Amino acid sequence: MRSLDLGENKFSGDILSWIGESMLSLWILRLSSNSFTGSIPTQLCGLCNLHVLDLSHNNLRGHIPQCIGNLSGLKICEISDEDTEFLYQGQLEVVSKGRVLEYGTILYLVNSLDLSNNNLSGEMPVELTSLIMLGTLNLSMNHLTGIIPEKIGNLKSIETLGFQ
Repeated sequence: MRSLDLGENKFSGDILSWIGESMLSLWILRLSSNSFTGSIPTQLCGLCNLHVLDLSHNNLRGHIPQCIGNLSGLKICEISDEDTEFLYQGQLEVVSKGRVLEYGTILYLVNSLDLSNNNLSGEMPVELTSLIMLGTLNLSMNHLTGIIPEKIGNLKSIETLGFQ
């Protein structure tokens, strides 16, 4: 399975850690607009092919795990012809700066991390700055504190950055 989209439902409870342990080929994980609680499972950091992680609009709490910097699909861009064939078949909506962007034929180019509209706290992990292929990073509407890491400039592909 390359895509798991359970967004805009009424799921609740903790995000199941087995997703990060047994669905290693995922490119897209969208669990937005549910009622998930608890913390972001560190097991999700093992999804090395992930290009889109959308956990926005839930009730997640705790810190953003430092291991989020291990999402190598957001660090390097190695896409085979077989992968682009699959990715051309999908469609995805990404909310960025209040606009809904719909991707179809260029879906394979999307690299997005959206943790907005939760109850996450603590500092933004500096490890996020290693995800150099990120096009969209949205951490808005949380309770993050501290400073924005100096290495944020490492995100050379960033088009949209949200820290409200």
